Amino acid sequence: MSSLSASSSTTLRVVLGLLAPNQGEVRSCGLDPWTEGKALSQRIGYLSQRFSLYGDLTVDENIAFFAEIHGVKGWRPRRDELLELLRMSPFRKRLADRLSGGMKQKLALACTLVHTPELLILDEPTTGVDPVSRRDFWRILARLQREGLTLLLTTPYLDEAERCDRVALLSDGRVLACRAPREFGDDLERAVIALLPRRDATVAPPYAASGAQGEAIAVRGLARSFGEFRAVDGISFEVARGEVFGLLGPNGSGKSTTIRMLCGILAPSAGTATVAGADVVRERELMRGRIGYMSQKFSLYLDLTARENIEFFGGVYGLARRVLEERARWALATSSPASGARACWSRRRCPWAGRRAPSRTPPTRRPS
Repeated sequence: MSSLSASSSTTLRVVLGLLAPNQGEVRSCGLDPWTEGKALSQRIGYLSQRFSLYGDLTVDENIAFFAEIHGVKGWRPRRDELLELLRMSPFRKRLADRLSGGMKQKLALACTLVHTPELLILDEPTTGVDPVSRRDFWRILARLQREGLTLLLTTPYLDEAERCDRVALLSDGRVLACRAPREFGDDLERAVIALLPRRDATVAPPYAASGAQGEAIAVRGLARSFGEFRAVDGISFEVARGEVFGLLGPNGSGKSTTIRMLCGILAPSAGTATVAGADVVRERELMRGRIGYMSQKFSLYLDLTARENIEFFGGVYGLARRVLEERARWALATSSPASGARACWSRRRCPWAGRRAPSRTPPTRRPS
């Protein structure tokens, strides 16, 4: 269980043999992951934070590909068993890119399990997954544990931590506590907050909120089709200025497609929408200059520092230098006071990328 910048992903990468530790030692399935990585890879499965399968392959083809990589003989019965377990048999011919977020995670899990590992390592497997799919995912993990599989996972969710046999609370690369969830007391949330170091209060943004009245968003009969599939079917709603409005639904319900139409990324198949007073089709460029959009996928530049990313996007939006400098200071102070402007090695130059902590030195090459 971890907070932002807790180094949980870095810890998993050391356990997997993807990074060498600066000190100490690790044993995974009785093996040294750094010097015996090839033997270890046949005994563990790893579900990464990011979706890392092939979007242009079907569900069946992705599983077959990973089975071949691991040298699994007679893998077809195993594939059928996994698809039945994960309730994905009806979707086996669908391209991975056409799956919802929850189904993508299930497919990734099937690919991870196809070689029947004895240790399964999962890096925040349910982050961004809807509550129904999250519950279903944990039902599957519970069954795998009953069948004798060992699970090591990271999670920022307290309710998931309570499902574990033991929990190590990480913060800033250190273990603050390691015990069974019940040993934290009756109120896990309060116990965790008490153990975590105090953070500075959030700094107010250096700009005033708009005082404009009326509708921020107006949607009328909005629809979007992909071939014969109707992703959004004639929805209508309004969002008042200053209101917090939520789109609630399971994966595949049309939430992201709706957002992409409201941001001018996808053209509607039918209906109309205005955002910040601009039509999303006829006045797309005007509308884009008036909104901010945070996508589901991490979309910054990993070879830039946090400050460089902020300066790049500020330049894209045409902010004056003085305004950009003021807002960059606010963003860095709010997001990561300790390491926000620190230049980090390689992909860790951006400290927010996948919540991975910066590395002080690049790892040496794996021994041959």
